[in-house]
Amino acid sequence: MTGSIAVTGGTGFIGRRLLPALTDLSLPVRALTRGAQPIRSDHLTWIHGSLASDESLETLLEGATHLIHLAASVRGNTSKDFLRTNMHASERLFNLCSQMPAPPRVLFVSSLAAREPSLSHYAKSKHLAEQALEALASDLEWTIFRPPAVYGPGDTEVRALLQFALFGLLPVPSHAHHRVSLLHVDDLVAAMLAWLRANDASGQVLELSDSTTGGYDWQQLAKLLSGHYGRRVHVMRLPKSLLLLAGALNASIGHLVRRPVMLSVGKARELSHPDWTADPTEAMTRLDWRPLIEFPEGIALQTKERRFRTD
Repeated sequence: MTGSIAVTGGTGFIGRRLLPALTDLSLPVRALTRGAQPIRSDHLTWIHGSLASDESLETLLEGATHLIHLAASVRGNTSKDFLRTNMHASERLFNLCSQMPAPPRVLFVSSLAAREPSLSHYAKSKHLAEQALEALASDLEWTIFRPPAVYGPGDTEVRALLQFALFGLLPVPSHAHHRVSLLHVDDLVAAMLAWLRANDASGQVLELSDSTTGGYDWQQLAKLLSGHYGRRVHVMRLPKSLLLLAGALNASIGHLVRRPVMLSVGKARELSHPDWTADPTEAMTRLDWRPLIEFPEGIALQTKERRFRTD
């Protein structure tokens, strides 16, 4: 392919895996950053600024043929905390794209949570951002990805579960038979690279996951972790009422100290939802993409990389 690629969220967990893959294509890449960054490649240019600045965004988008919008807020205490970045800033970015003489193709990496906007402020903000992009269908060529829980080197949520599993426990929200889909970060990056080449993904909202049909329940994950660590990992059920209480207390503390939190009442409702499974069939067809890493291999890779960095 030819062209140039603009990226938001390039300094985050997913972005740090995406940028090297993009620069390996030897195409010009511009990535938005709020802080100083080392130069990683002759093909990468850092644009200093923020999603709140039209000037920064215009510089980022200058000459871009493709935009991959990853930036998002996953912590917050109020609806405004999430809407500010996830909806309003995204809408501003999409509108700027639509006003360009030659608008770039847009890939918005949303979240499977957008499927259930009533559960949390985060889920609603992602859902509203998707609607803002869909409203520009006549002006932009766009695709929306809805990944499930993404894990891999550099993530925090699955790493916390692995640390518990080391001691033989897997704390699970609400019910051990609730189901979740998972996606290794390198498979997500591969899907984004496939989108750059795809000709049949415009106007599509695509769910992504690994190749495990129907996802995993927590008992299955405990069994897989038992095999990985060579010791029994027991499921420790956390009642929904306890999660909601913990979320309320955590959010109250966050509000008092003016610090955004991860675990809130909304996040507790998300965690307790019985079905976070995704069907990647449409994505696989339209992108000509195949997820290659299932959970057993994914945690082995994550453990290996963590040990390598420690050594």
